[in-house]
Amino acid sequence: MCLLHDADDYGVLYWPLHDIASAAGAPKKLIKELVDKSVLKGSDKEITEPYIYIPRSGRKDGEPVTLIPVQPGPLWYSSRMVKDEYIRKARGQSSRFGEGNSEASLPSPIPPFGEGKGDTPKTVPKPPLSDGSSSSSSSSYSSSKNKEKINKKESFDFRAYLKAKGVSDQVVDDWATLRKTKKAPITQTAIDEIEREAVKARISLETALSKASAGGWQGFRAAWVKDDGQGSCAVGGVSPSEKFRQEVEAHGGETVFTGAKF
Repeated sequence: MCLLHDADDYGVLYWPLHDIASAAGAPKKLIKELVDKSVLKGSDKEITEPYIYIPRSGRKDGEPVTLIPVQPGPLWYSSRMVKDEYIRKARGQSSRFGEGNSEASLPSPIPPFGEGKGDTPKTVPKPPLSDGSSSSSSSSYSSSKNKEKINKKESFDFRAYLKAKGVSDQVVDDWATLRKTKKAPITQTAIDEIEREAVKARISLETALSKASAGGWQGFRAAWVKDDGQGSCAVGGVSPSEKFRQEVEAHGGETVFTGAKF
């Protein structure tokens, strides 16, 4: 059946039965069984009985159509496949709407299978294009999903988060510009990590972000600064430890970093 499906004339082979068996890789006896059961019809020598198809619509029979005329062999065919191919092509030649869709009104094939093999077959019109509603719906769905992903990524307002922790707008702007230059997104995880390191260095989160901006660091580590009162961690002549103590005292003994009291 695969050979019939791939044939130039759909459902028809102009080969001897022996060649069909060899191409299918099946014993000739098995192919003959298909012939005995009328699954495969035809002859190696001559087609003496034409295959005639009578279209039917409702209870009305149409004009008989000769699909396989009398002709010399070898020719083997599947009547079902030949009929289906005829109906498919005939419906393609009729209009999409109207009476032309019933089997009773199908025109005769020109030419029948086995005749006019050297002629150029008629072009079967392509079906009408869809209105594009399906593709538009798919595009709209994809677009909405993409926007949803973008909104999720932008849902974290780092400016409001840092402002609530006492970081000035200028420090936030400087640090945000640095992160953007380094193509590093600003996430709550990144800020929390910097805050933990700031606590280790005994400086405020704002000071840590300020130092990160000044040093060109997208992050911050306590080990990157020295707590010697005069070194790189000193801010305004005050050591980080002194600054930390002053901030604790300014908040009545309660640190703004961890909420723990000293």
